[in-house]
Amino acid sequence: NSDQIAALNSDQIQSLRTAQVAALSTAQIAAIETADLAAFTTSQAAALRSTQIAAMTTDQIAQMQTEDLAALTSAAVRGLSSDRPLALTTDQIVAMTTAQVASLSTSNIAALSTDQIAAMETADVAALTSAQIAALTSDQLVAMTTDQIQALRTAQIAALESADVGALLTDSLVALTSTQAAALTSAQLAAMSTDQFSSLETEDVSALTSAALTGLNSDQIASLTTDQVQALRTAQIAALSTAQVAALETGDLAALTSTQIRALSSTQLAALNTDQISSLETEDVAALTTAALQGLNSNQIQALTSDQIAALTPTQVASLKTSQIAALTTSQIALMETADLAALTTAQVVALSSAQLVALTTDQVPALRTAQIAA
Repeated sequence: NSDQIAALNSDQIQSLRTAQVAALSTAQIAAIETADLAAFTTSQAAALRSTQIAAMTTDQIAQMQTEDLAALTSAAVRGLSSDRPLALTTDQIVAMTTAQVASLSTSNIAALSTDQIAAMETADVAALTSAQIAALTSDQLVAMTTDQIQALRTAQIAALESADVGALLTDSLVALTSTQAAALTSAQLAAMSTDQFSSLETEDVSALTSAALTGLNSDQIASLTTDQVQALRTAQIAALSTAQVAALETGDLAALTSTQIRALSSTQLAALNTDQISSLETEDVAALTTAALQGLNSNQIQALTSDQIAALTPTQVASLKTSQIAALTTSQIALMETADLAALTTAQVVALSSAQLVALTTDQVPALRTAQIAA
């Protein structure tokens, strides 16, 4: 009975054959003194069944030698009830095999303390199933070391609850690899604070999928650093919504490369306010596609600076709609390059007002073609 079991000394316990250990009832297991349980050999520990593990007290669990714990079968480990994992020492947590860790129930995982989580080997962290990852609490994720964060597989990253991602420390986000960043979903990105998002490394920003970027709100877009903006791929630029493009800071727009500017569509360009239009670098204005330019409204056309007007290519000028030509101020007309004036179509010339024609300089007038004059 239980009293007789409790009366066994350590030597007697160690003399039990594995078959005898496996045959012990749950009541008999629970009656073993903690010191005697610590005397178990690894072979005896390996013979323990899940029901026997479930019958152990938290004190008994805590007294198990690390090598004995590592000897438990995955099936036996599954016998741990939700309150038992808390009894494991950090040394025991370290001793667990990847197979044992992967066999823990989601309730077991959720019950682990932050110290226990931080003690897990990176290989064990990588062994966690998607369901186990989803069971992690925000506090547990925050407790993870940067090495543990970097050990997460892409499937695990994608399995993280959005709210938990929003709780990650910036150091953890900085630790993400580009491959991990590419696994982030739109919902996860949307859960990040502006400080979190602005902490992402440029190579990680570049690795984000276009679909994931759609989850960013205006404040997150505005929080992008100029380095992060410059890291955006053209496919990412093209995928931004008009509201997201409108949220870009003028300094960030000025930081866009000509290649990135060429990725903007007419609807995206039309979403920019006049200050944003004026902030574009002259080489970026010259890089705009004719289709994108045609998306500008009259106010945006009038917001073009003298340097931007001068930067327009003859092809770009010739592509402007007549309503856009008519919207140009007399000052802008007077700043147009002679080659740009010569590129105007007859329809565009007809759209010029008397005031615009009067504004032409003595250098510009001779540049007009006979067909333009006749129009």
